[in-house]
Amino acid sequence: MYKKNPALRIKSKKNNKFWNSNSKELWCDPTNKYIQDYNIDIALELAEKGVDEIQFDYIRFPTLGNLSDAKYSYNFGKMSKDETITLFLKRAYNKISQRNTLLSIDIFGVVAWGKEIDIKRTGQRVESLSKYCDIISPMLYPSHFNNNFDGFSNPADNPYYFIYTGCKKVIALSKGKTIRPWIQAFKWRITSYNKEYILEEILACRNSGAMGYLFWNASNNYETVYKALKKMKSLQKNMKSSF
Repeated sequence: MYKKNPALRIKSKKNNKFWNSNSKELWCDPTNKYIQDYNIDIALELAEKGVDEIQFDYIRFPTLGNLSDAKYSYNFGKMSKDETITLFLKRAYNKISQRNTLLSIDIFGVVAWGKEIDIKRTGQRVESLSKYCDIISPMLYPSHFNNNFDGFSNPADNPYYFIYTGCKKVIALSKGKTIRPWIQAFKWRITSYNKEYILEEILACRNSGAMGYLFWNASNNYETVYKALKKMKSLQKNMKSSF
């Protein structure tokens, strides 16, 4: 869509041309009604074909580049980023939920901590979004938290804390919605990435009250995950385990 219809891109305030055009992230304007309707229509088409769950990823504003130079169309009237994203989700949920299809969303892990700087950047306010979806999947990859976040010099080496704490925070903010986090299945920034690391993440999910979990590896290499699940199955079979 970005390539086919340039009029739908975010514009630059400086010259009214295309914002952040040299970036690897190519963004259409999330405040544009056509963009919102197009995404909703795709979801509805799938729901009507019997798909049992639609998951919206990148349901946010851009967070990289010269954000102060971004010019939006505001087809629904001038509003904050979180109001824009919430309105889109409300419009989508009102239609998708009528098709016996669940609606889930992915959110940045850091927004679980409720800091306004992160909410205002992304447009993801958990309390608002939770009203218009069935499942929330915070992307709680420990490696994606800044060094010294919450006092941990390298968050990537502390999977239990960040996944358990993040899930607990989203559960509290969402008031009853199903929380099913994305967890780290890649070695970036981790000192020792192995099956024990994966098992620690799974245990954090279960102890937090989350309902299941999703693994993410950009290269689709899940060998370490398979090893962890095999060990978990063995523990379940042979002894009373935390798993």
